[in-house]
Amino acid sequence: MYNSSMTIEDILHTPSFEAKYEAVTSELPFLLDLISGLADGREYKVGVKEKATAAQKILRKLPVKPDYTEENLGDLIRGNIIASDTEDAQYLLSQLQKVATLVALDNYAINPTAWGYNGINTNILSPNGHTVEVQIHTPETRAVQKALHPLYTEWRNEVEVPLWVFEEARRLADEARKNLKAAQ
Repeated sequence: MYNSSMTIEDILHTPSFEAKYEAVTSELPFLLDLISGLADGREYKVGVKEKATAAQKILRKLPVKPDYTEENLGDLIRGNIIASDTEDAQYLLSQLQKVATLVALDNYAINPTAWGYNGINTNILSPNGHTVEVQIHTPETRAVQKALHPLYTEWRNEVEVPLWVFEEARRLADEARKNLKAAQ
Protein backbone atom coordinates (compact mmCIF):
# COMPACT_ATOMS: atom_id res chain seq x y z
CA MET A 1 0.00 0.00 0.00
CA TYR A 2 1.24 3.45 -0.85
CA ASN A 3 1.07 6.68 1.12
CA SER A 4 1.51 10.34 0.30
CA SER A 5 4.90 10.51 2.05
CA MET A 6 6.37 8.22 -0.60
CA THR A 7 8.32 9.52 -3.56
CA ILE A 8 8.13 8.54 -7.19
CA GLU A 9 11.39 6.62 -6.69
CA ASP A 10 9.86 4.70 -3.77
CA ILE A 11 6.95 3.57 -5.95
CA LEU A 12 9.18 2.75 -8.92
CA HIS A 13 11.14 0.29 -6.79
CA THR A 14 8.13 -1.41 -5.23
CA PRO A 15 8.01 -5.05 -6.39
CA SER A 16 4.26 -4.92 -7.01
CA PHE A 17 4.62 -1.82 -9.20
CA GLU A 18 7.51 -3.32 -11.17
CA ALA A 19 5.64 -6.60 -11.70
CA LYS A 20 2.41 -4.91 -12.80
CA TYR A 21 4.22 -2.56 -15.16
CA GLU A 22 6.12 -5.40 -16.82
CA ALA A 23 3.04 -7.64 -17.07
CA VAL A 24 0.84 -4.98 -18.66
CA THR A 25 3.44 -3.50 -20.99
CA SER A 26 4.30 -6.99 -22.28
CA GLU A 27 0.79 -6.99 -23.80
CA LEU A 28 1.56 -4.11 -26.14
CA PRO A 29 1.60 -6.45 -29.19
CA PHE A 30 -2.01 -7.46 -28.38
CA LEU A 31 -3.11 -3.83 -28.26
CA LEU A 32 -1.19 -2.96 -31.43
CA ASP A 33 -2.89 -5.82 -33.31
CA LEU A 34 -6.31 -4.83 -31.98
CA ILE A 35 -5.98 -1.12 -32.74
CA SER A 36 -4.39 -1.56 -36.17
CA GLY A 37 -7.13 -4.02 -37.13
CA LEU A 38 -9.91 -1.72 -35.96
CA ALA A 39 -8.28 1.30 -37.57
CA ASP A 40 -8.50 -0.30 -41.01
CA GLY A 41 -6.55 2.49 -42.71
CA ARG A 42 -7.46 5.23 -40.23
CA GLU A 43 -4.78 7.08 -38.28
CA TYR A 44 -3.94 5.39 -34.97
CA LYS A 45 -1.36 5.40 -32.22
CA VAL A 46 -0.40 2.86 -29.55
CA GLY A 47 1.91 3.62 -26.64
CA VAL A 48 3.21 2.85 -23.19
CA LYS A 49 2.94 5.20 -20.21
CA GLU A 50 6.39 6.00 -18.86
CA LYS A 51 7.17 4.33 -15.52
CA ALA A 52 7.77 7.64 -13.74
CA THR A 53 4.51 9.06 -15.10
CA ALA A 54 2.61 6.02 -13.82
CA ALA A 55 4.20 6.37 -10.37
CA GLN A 56 3.41 10.09 -10.39
CA LYS A 57 -0.23 9.30 -11.19
CA ILE A 58 -0.43 7.01 -8.16
CA LEU A 59 0.94 9.78 -5.92
CA ARG A 60 -1.45 12.31 -7.45
CA LYS A 61 -4.47 10.09 -6.76
CA LEU A 62 -3.60 9.16 -3.15
CA PRO A 63 -5.03 12.27 -1.43
CA VAL A 64 -8.46 11.59 -2.95
CA LYS A 65 -8.24 7.78 -3.21
CA PRO A 66 -6.01 6.49 -0.36
CA ASP A 67 -6.24 2.89 -1.62
CA TYR A 68 -5.05 3.76 -5.15
CA THR A 69 -2.34 1.39 -6.43
CA GLU A 70 -0.87 0.17 -9.68
CA GLU A 71 -3.88 -2.14 -9.95
CA ASN A 72 -6.03 0.94 -10.61
CA LEU A 73 -3.91 2.13 -13.54
CA GLY A 74 -5.95 1.41 -16.64
CA ASP A 75 -3.73 3.26 -19.08
CA LEU A 76 -0.27 1.74 -18.77
CA ILE A 77 -0.72 0.78 -22.40
CA ARG A 78 -3.14 2.71 -24.53
CA GLY A 79 -4.21 3.27 -28.05
CA ASN A 80 -6.29 5.73 -29.99
CA ILE A 81 -7.93 5.76 -33.36
CA ILE A 82 -8.92 8.85 -35.32
CA ALA A 83 -12.36 8.35 -36.89
CA SER A 84 -13.50 10.53 -39.78
CA ASP A 85 -16.50 11.94 -37.89
CA THR A 86 -18.84 11.24 -34.95
CA GLU A 87 -20.80 8.60 -36.85
CA ASP A 88 -17.57 6.78 -37.73
CA ALA A 89 -16.44 7.05 -34.09
CA GLN A 90 -19.67 5.39 -32.93
CA TYR A 91 -19.17 2.69 -35.57
CA LEU A 92 -15.63 2.05 -34.30
CA LEU A 93 -16.98 1.81 -30.75
CA SER A 94 -19.52 -0.80 -31.87
CA GLN A 95 -16.73 -2.76 -33.59
CA LEU A 96 -14.55 -2.55 -30.47
CA GLN A 97 -17.43 -3.91 -28.39
CA LYS A 98 -17.62 -6.92 -30.72
CA VAL A 99 -13.96 -7.88 -30.36
CA ALA A 100 -13.07 -6.81 -26.82
CA THR A 101 -14.48 -6.93 -23.32
CA LEU A 102 -15.21 -3.39 -22.19
CA VAL A 103 -14.85 -2.76 -18.47
CA ALA A 104 -15.46 0.99 -18.69
CA LEU A 105 -16.98 3.31 -21.26
CA ASP A 106 -17.15 7.09 -21.17
CA ASN A 107 -18.89 8.16 -24.36
CA TYR A 108 -18.34 11.89 -24.16
CA ALA A 109 -19.38 12.22 -27.81
CA ILE A 110 -22.92 11.80 -26.51
CA ASN A 111 -22.42 13.64 -23.21
CA PRO A 112 -19.41 16.04 -23.30
CA THR A 113 -17.59 16.85 -20.07
CA ALA A 114 -17.83 20.21 -18.35
CA TRP A 115 -14.37 20.80 -19.81
CA GLY A 116 -15.79 20.53 -23.34
CA TYR A 117 -14.05 17.22 -24.05
CA ASN A 118 -16.11 14.99 -26.34
CA GLY A 119 -14.02 11.93 -27.24
CA ILE A 120 -14.81 8.28 -26.48
CA ASN A 121 -12.73 6.68 -23.72
CA THR A 122 -12.84 2.96 -22.97
CA ASN A 123 -11.02 0.45 -20.86
CA ILE A 124 -10.87 -3.10 -22.14
CA LEU A 125 -9.48 -6.36 -20.81
CA SER A 126 -6.34 -7.78 -22.38
CA PRO A 127 -6.07 -11.54 -22.92
CA ASN A 128 -4.26 -11.82 -19.57
CA GLY A 129 -6.91 -9.82 -17.73
CA HIS A 130 -5.15 -6.45 -17.55
CA THR A 131 -7.06 -3.23 -18.11
CA VAL A 132 -5.86 -1.16 -21.05
CA GLU A 133 -7.16 2.07 -22.55
CA VAL A 134 -8.62 2.68 -26.00
CA GLN A 135 -9.71 6.16 -27.06
CA ILE A 136 -11.67 6.95 -30.20
CA HIS A 137 -11.42 10.47 -31.56
CA THR A 138 -12.42 12.50 -34.55
CA PRO A 139 -10.09 15.22 -35.82
CA GLU A 140 -12.28 17.66 -33.87
CA THR A 141 -12.23 15.76 -30.57
CA ARG A 142 -8.46 15.27 -30.87
CA ALA A 143 -7.93 19.00 -31.47
CA VAL A 144 -10.13 19.80 -28.46
CA GLN A 145 -8.26 17.28 -26.31
CA LYS A 146 -4.90 18.82 -27.23
CA ALA A 147 -6.17 22.35 -26.56
CA LEU A 148 -7.64 21.43 -23.17
CA HIS A 149 -4.84 19.23 -21.90
CA PRO A 150 -2.69 21.91 -20.19
CA LEU A 151 -5.69 23.39 -18.36
CA TYR A 152 -7.06 19.95 -17.48
CA THR A 153 -3.67 18.83 -16.15
CA GLU A 154 -3.46 21.87 -13.91
CA TRP A 155 -6.96 21.48 -12.42
CA ARG A 156 -7.92 17.78 -12.68
CA ASN A 157 -7.21 16.90 -9.05
CA GLU A 158 -8.83 19.87 -7.39
CA VAL A 159 -11.94 19.16 -5.35
CA GLU A 160 -13.40 22.55 -6.23
CA VAL A 161 -12.74 24.06 -9.63
CA PRO A 162 -13.69 27.71 -10.14
CA LEU A 163 -16.29 28.49 -12.78
CA TRP A 164 -13.77 30.55 -14.78
CA VAL A 165 -11.75 27.37 -15.45
CA PHE A 166 -14.72 25.72 -17.17
CA GLU A 167 -15.45 28.92 -19.08
CA GLU A 168 -11.82 29.02 -20.24
CA ALA A 169 -12.02 25.34 -21.20
CA ARG A 170 -15.11 25.96 -23.31
CA ARG A 171 -13.38 28.94 -24.94
CA LEU A 172 -10.31 26.81 -25.73
CA ALA A 173 -12.50 24.01 -27.10
CA ASP A 174 -14.41 26.43 -29.33
CA GLU A 175 -11.15 27.99 -30.52
CA ALA A 176 -9.71 24.54 -31.36
CA ARG A 177 -12.82 23.69 -33.38
CA LYS A 178 -12.67 27.03 -35.20
CA ASN A 179 -8.96 26.60 -36.01
CA LEU A 180 -9.56 23.07 -37.29
CA LYS A 181 -12.35 24.24 -39.59
CA ALA A 182 -10.20 27.11 -40.87
CA ALA A 183 -7.38 24.67 -41.67
CA GLN A 184 -9.63 22.37 -43.71
